[in-house]
Amino acid sequence: MKKFLIKIKFTLRILLRYTLGIIFCLNFTRDKKLYIFANYNLTSFVFNTKFLYLFLNQTPHLGITPVWITEDKKIIKALRDLGYKVYKKNSLKAIYYTLRSKYWFVDNYTTDISRAFSYGAQIINLWHGIPLKKIEFDIKKEHCKSNCNRFEKFLLNAFYLKSNYYSACGDYDAKIFTSAFLVDRKQIKILGSPKLDALFESKKFKHSNLFMEKDFDNILNIKSAGKKLLLYVPTFRDTGRDISGWLNSNKIKEKLKQSNAILIFKLHPCDKSIINIESQELYQLSNTTDLYAILKYMDCLITDYSSIYFDYLLLDRQIIFYPFDLKEYITQDRSLYVDYDEYTPGIKAYNEDELTNAIQCTINGEDNYKQARAKIRNEVFLHQDGNACERIVEFVKNLDK
Repeated sequence: MKKFLIKIKFTLRILLRYTLGIIFCLNFTRDKKLYIFANYNLTSFVFNTKFLYLFLNQTPHLGITPVWITEDKKIIKALRDLGYKVYKKNSLKAIYYTLRSKYWFVDNYTTDISRAFSYGAQIINLWHGIPLKKIEFDIKKEHCKSNCNRFEKFLLNAFYLKSNYYSACGDYDAKIFTSAFLVDRKQIKILGSPKLDALFESKKFKHSNLFMEKDFDNILNIKSAGKKLLLYVPTFRDTGRDISGWLNSNKIKEKLKQSNAILIFKLHPCDKSIINIESQELYQLSNTTDLYAILKYMDCLITDYSSIYFDYLLLDRQIIFYPFDLKEYITQDRSLYVDYDEYTPGIKAYNEDELTNAIQCTINGEDNYKQARAKIRNEVFLHQDGNACERIVEFVKNLDK
């Protein structure tokens, strides 16, 4: 009986919230020239929504007013200093623009803005990566599911997760999105990823190094000094397993030193590992650094199951895969959408010795995976031109027609 009452209370609370939200929405006219944006967890300024927001601020001739929604005071101050529109979530101004905007852009969930006030708005989900590992409703493992029960999951899906449209890079992720988000294929549009436009033309995005000025300048200085830059970007483990221990390997450090190379790394935002490293051969990026503002300066990418390697294929540079816990990851963390070996075009290293050798081969210029990279790149990306922002804006304009 107690569980039943909890379900009733949960349902009534959601219904009341959205009923009041609809009443508010009916009293406002949506402006098709007003776009609002929010980022993953509302405390960062990275990825797809960031780059589309910057693009629109630099193209005033399009007649579109972009508004950023956040919970971070530093982001609010920095964007206002640039003359951009930004408001704190749930403030009166944020609520006003939320009710007035016809188009919302998110790269995670619609709740990053305010699902309760979504009636009459069109929500375009840019998502934040091309999936290799299972995401959202494709996750079957019990330890990866949320704590809510099946009934609550139904309500969360009905009221929170759905967007009107999703932007994909090709048929590969378009197919995944239909099952992961439980949406119809016609809601998936192959428009591309705004953050990847920066790989083709960084000048397209003024202020793309915002909140990472120190890291950005340091990387440019290291690059100009003639050093090789290797970027290590691992994904997190749902089980909380520590994956950073090898970074303190003296063998790896010595190889980097001999090769005049620097290993730059950034852990996943969900990774709680604490790393204390004092080495001239290693450089840890800050939490606020957007990888897509610096990715084009990297000579090689090292990763495990992170989707960033799909994006790096557009640069056609070498990739080292370090899936040292592949069996454990697939059985204890996440299953994958595809066969790992088939879709990872690069050297595979399963221990520190193999990783050391792979780094040496890469620095020596040995590259036996160019054709393999091209195969996966052409399968995953329909567009390889750096014009995702323009396509998305054109798509939205056509919605009005």
